[in-house]
Amino acid sequence: MRLINTARVVNDFTIEFFNRRHEVDDDDEGDGSGDNAEFKYAILSHTWGWQDEETGKWAHKVDEVTYNERHQFSNPFNESLPPSKRKAYRKIYYTCRRALDLGCSYVWIDSCCIDKSNSAELTESINSMFRWYSEADVCLVYLVDSCGGATAPQNGVPDPHRLYTKDGTSCRWFSRCWTLQELLASRKLVFYDGEWGLIGTLQDQAPKDLDEFRSEISKITKVDAEAFLGEAQLWEYSVEAKMNWASNRKAGRPEDIAYSLLGLFDIHMPLIYGEGARAAFQRLQLEIIKSTSDLSIFAWHTEGSHQEGQICSVLADSPSQFRFPRRICRVMPESHHTMTNKGIEMISSLHRVQTPSGERYFLVLQGDESQSDSIGIFLRKVDYNVFQRVEESLAQIPNLAVYPATHRNTFYITSSPQHNLKLPALDPGSIHVPPEYEVIDLLPEACWDCENRVLLGRIPCNDGVKALKLSITISDEHWVEVTLLSCPPNLEILTYRTDKAISDALFTRAHRREFMNWDELVNKIPQINDFDSTVYIDDDSVSFEARDQNRRKVPLLIKLVETPLSQIAAATLQISVDEGGKGKDSNTPQATPSDSGFSTKSAIDTLTTADLLSRHSGSPDVRSIDPDLIAATRIANGRAVRSRKVPSNRSRRYKIEKT
Repeated sequence: MRLINTARVVNDFTIEFFNRRHEVDDDDEGDGSGDNAEFKYAILSHTWGWQDEETGKWAHKVDEVTYNERHQFSNPFNESLPPSKRKAYRKIYYTCRRALDLGCSYVWIDSCCIDKSNSAELTESINSMFRWYSEADVCLVYLVDSCGGATAPQNGVPDPHRLYTKDGTSCRWFSRCWTLQELLASRKLVFYDGEWGLIGTLQDQAPKDLDEFRSEISKITKVDAEAFLGEAQLWEYSVEAKMNWASNRKAGRPEDIAYSLLGLFDIHMPLIYGEGARAAFQRLQLEIIKSTSDLSIFAWHTEGSHQEGQICSVLADSPSQFRFPRRICRVMPESHHTMTNKGIEMISSLHRVQTPSGERYFLVLQGDESQSDSIGIFLRKVDYNVFQRVEESLAQIPNLAVYPATHRNTFYITSSPQHNLKLPALDPGSIHVPPEYEVIDLLPEACWDCENRVLLGRIPCNDGVKALKLSITISDEHWVEVTLLSCPPNLEILTYRTDKAISDALFTRAHRREFMNWDELVNKIPQINDFDSTVYIDDDSVSFEARDQNRRKVPLLIKLVETPLSQIAAATLQISVDEGGKGKDSNTPQATPSDSGFSTKSAIDTLTTADLLSRHSGSPDVRSIDPDLIAATRIANGRAVRSRKVPSNRSRRYKIEKT
């Protein structure tokens, strides 16, 4: 770290560098390092010259003295110097003079103490800058566009109005990206106007007469006074809060929006000028994810974005997307998230909340079941345990306790829409459950897509067991519960009333969270394999008997019809009353009165395009369906169960009726 000898500048108009570790002459570049805090130094916080954003003309032109131009520094009061150069020289001179007045023999000024032609030194300096400001004895804040004159504060009390320009807007210093970390890192800040007149001082344990001054700075910056006064540690604030502080800041170079925040998050990363603001900021977020489990990093939104269901990145494009009016507290769940090549790996639970468009996955970012409302984001399942964020907005869900939650599990959120998996046109083995059927329970949870109501067929192990417990409404007064147990190569049907013990043993907390193959299931529930008769499902449908809530027998017909979905193609499940045991010959969706003694109606009518989310038409009538969807079934005493003795013909093609 190079420091300027303040006495040499004030007395001799000469820039002489001094290293914090040892003295060097003015021609020595130094090693840019040195962690010895033996020398007290001041540090300058300022804005460089700028152009009018509308006209492009210079509003305040200053030819800052760079490291390579340090030898040209001379008497700043020489009227023969160009005005822009004279302003730069006087800035250095008065910085050194005010530092001497405050008892500092050295000063650090970014414009001339960093060799910006050396990319390695520039990277090191930017990554160290927060620490340099925090270790400085005092930070001199130069508000060049302040409306105040060179007058001292009345009775030592600063005038907050001098933090503004002549036209009433806050000074430019408050809107620049780099000055945010300088405000937060410095232990003591002394503010000066354009003529280097004292405006006021901010420091720890400030007297009460400075309350108005500190409150005005907090109002302008939207930063808690406790944060820039050191009364609260930065780690106590959420990621969202820090991003919100930076949401209105601007930079001369696009990437600096991200690079200027490194110190706030205690992050170190290489600089890649030319990568663009979005790439730099997303790279910063990935580094933050590695260092904290604070979920508020996902609490960004885009104002005016109301495209429901639109897939978006889980990461924000810029700090400007963290302008949510309600602050998000630091959320440290009893879990973790980290970045992988599959996306952001997270161990947490999700809520399945009911919205006007149906059931959706909701990740809580703040709040819990004990609070009136919870803030979070919606996710869409795109594969087994893989999700994507939808909608560039935050959602507030009241009474979260009324909605079911998944068990804590490991899942992934893809970091951008480009990482979406290219799914096949048909997902073999997937079953779509129409909304007419109530899903009571299922396993494993990782295979269930609640938004599209699909039990995914694509799972990590080929012989994994999947199960659905459904409530089927027969009429206004009658209903049955049916459990579908899918295990290659068969689909099994258990009726709740007859097989309640098996069903209860099947749907346990452990089974919902883990995968099991058939042999593992039999070891845990031996009675599931104790059946003695066999019947085969034909290409179209199968009949079976169930009992309603009054234990009355109800003959049912189960079949699968083609249902193209935009995200996952699956066969739609249809269960209706079987008219006289017609089986596959029963093609009428509306059932007539059956032998069970009461009027019945099909639990589901023929579906149309509007009935399913994101449906498209034009799929062929015949598809190859993996035998774990439909295969041989055994039926005994009103139960349909799997037979291990039934041969599997994996080349067989099954007809799926087109709706």
